[in-house]
Amino acid sequence: MSDTPTVEAIIKRLRPLARPNALEGMARLGIATESALGVSMPDLRAMGKPLVRNKDAILSPLGMSSTDPDANPARDSQDENRNQDG
Repeated sequence: MSDTPTVEAIIKRLRPLARPNALEGMARLGIATESALGVSMPDLRAMGKPLVRNKDAILSPLGMSSTDPDANPARDSQDENRNQDG
């Protein structure tokens, strides 16, 4: 059995971290808030750090791998910056 949590398990862990008062600010920025929890980025990073170690296990149900360009948008933006500079 895999140690990778299910989406449902992750959401269950996020709910206690919800900040409903943050939703108004998110909406002002154009972020859809219908199903948003308003969890802070530091909380998301802390929770996500152990998951990144198991990235392929998380992406495989989506038909992706960590080597797919769509799986790492930060890497794509870094590549774009290099292309513009060079």
